[in-house]
Order: sequence, then structure tokens, then C-alpha cells
Amino acid sequence: MQSRNKTKIIRLTTMALLVSMAAVLSYFERFIPVITVPGVKLGLANIFTLMALVLLSWREALLILVSRVLLVSFFAGSPISLLYSMSGGVTSLLAMYLGMK
Repeated sequence: MQSRNKTKIIRLTTMALLVSMAAVLSYFERFIPVITVPGVKLGLANIFTLMALVLLSWREALLILVSRVLLVSFFAGSPISLLYSMSGGVTSLLAMYLGMK
């Protein structure tokens, strides 16, 4: 019983760390000028989504992705950036998942 609780705590802690690191990288990525098109970013925060996909399940990776997008757009974004980030993140998660299979 305690072993199962310890495993859940480790998974939850890993998820929290991945969300926080992805949110910080996604926020600072806004200041890197890549292309002058509004809303276009490199997608560096997807590194942590890929790590979640490798270390955890695809459902947990999706939860991390959604949490990151909601956190960043709540603190430093707009509704339009929420839509762009969510659609780009889900598309990249799908591509990574299919690439792994």
C-alpha cells in the first residue's frame, strides 16, 4: 500500500516539475525574436512535453501540456495566444506520440 502511494507521489512531483519548467521556458521564449509574424514561437517548451511522453503516459503528457498553456496564458497572455498555444501544443503532442509509435 505504501509503495503505491510513494509511486503516485513521485509521478505527481515529476509532473509538477515538468509543468513548472515548461511554463518558465514558454514565458521566456516570448522574448526570443525568431520571425516577425505575431504568435510564432520556437516551441522550446515542447521539450518538456516530450520528456513527459517518454517518462509518463500520453494522458499525463496531455495534462502537463494543458496545464502549461493555461498557466502561461493566464499570467502573460491573451485569449488568442491561448488558442494558438493550445492548438500548436496538441498538434505537436500528436506528432510526437505518432512518431514514438
